[in-house]
Amino acid sequence: MSVPHCHRLGCRVYFLCVSLALAGLCSAADNELDRFPIVHGEPLCVPIRLNEQKGRFILYSLFNVTVVDEAYRDHLGPVVPTPALTANRLLGMKLPVHRGPHISIGTNIPGIETPNEVVACMSMTPWQERFGVPVDGLIAFDRLAALVVRVHVDAGYVAFLKTPKESVAKKAIIVKEWFLPHVSIHVSDDGFRDAIISLGDCYSVLLDQDDFRRLLRRNKIVLRDSADGGELPEFRRRRVGVLDSIEVGPYKIQNVKVYEGAVTAIGLGFVRRFELDFDFPNRIVHFCPSQSYQEPERWDCSGIAIERKNNKTLVCTVIPSSVPGQSGVRVGDELTHVNDSRASELSLAKIRDLLSTSGSDVKLVFERNGVRQDIVIKLVRPDDPFPTDKNLPKILPIPD
Repeated sequence: MSVPHCHRLGCRVYFLCVSLALAGLCSAADNELDRFPIVHGEPLCVPIRLNEQKGRFILYSLFNVTVVDEAYRDHLGPVVPTPALTANRLLGMKLPVHRGPHISIGTNIPGIETPNEVVACMSMTPWQERFGVPVDGLIAFDRLAALVVRVHVDAGYVAFLKTPKESVAKKAIIVKEWFLPHVSIHVSDDGFRDAIISLGDCYSVLLDQDDFRRLLRRNKIVLRDSADGGELPEFRRRRVGVLDSIEVGPYKIQNVKVYEGAVTAIGLGFVRRFELDFDFPNRIVHFCPSQSYQEPERWDCSGIAIERKNNKTLVCTVIPSSVPGQSGVRVGDELTHVNDSRASELSLAKIRDLLSTSGSDVKLVFERNGVRQDIVIKLVRPDDPFPTDKNLPKILPIPD
């Protein structure tokens, strides 16, 4: 993959080339104020205190108001109800909003506190089920970033800093729309788009439906018969394919996994290629390639997508031509074991990793109406041919 010479990107995005080798990356430990672990494949979460009540909040870009679980209603303290507010233009949800709670993030960050934060209450159950991790609320990560937010998926942490690492990174302007942080991306040879930077989602790149279809007609996108659409929430789950290239600042990434969606956005699957410093006070994001910069996209190799509901790991997508599809696995079946581990004891991110390792064998155990079925799958990428019928395991379908 090439890193082109710096140039001006439209009228909104600029970047500054710095001729320092990546090997010269220096540690920013001296100016870090707080650091929290993150897990690859899970949304970025940080500890929050809401009127001294502790919680685990996703740093989510799609809300312009802090959202807390309904269980927190009793911990909000005295509040002044305000008229219902639309949480964002994408979801269009009318939420009852309160003003007054004191919110702070982390443990060592002076000034990252909002004593009169606007808060809405709603059930976090859909998010908990979607990600398979405990979630107490959602907060737009730029709302609390009075300093700088560093996201380093490879190293496994999100940190708050005093200053960004300007000397070793390229710059791009953060565009603010709908209270959401955007950055301009160059999609194939089709021009620039403002893309939401969505750190609460694990997909790679989401393309607006019209753009996706136009690029598909121009053969810039090749569809993949993959269950990876299961990474998206159901209301946005559409087709998935490979786009020839996307440029962000001076960096050009080829063969990018893209989803057909309602908006254009880049998620953690794309962000993992970089170490990012979000300098919100100056509206600049600093890009620095990580060890994953040139890694190929991760694809589901099993033919199924999963979700978690009521502590059960359920199949939400089945590719008919895959081994599970031809063995009778259906949407709604419970995945009880992956190899010798109980699925309920594994995070969804861990299960996706196990199902994305092309060339390996994995044993899956499904259950429907108390009837168990064991399947051993030879994992293959969706752009490789699935095993021929004669190579499929001789397994009877799960009975009705």
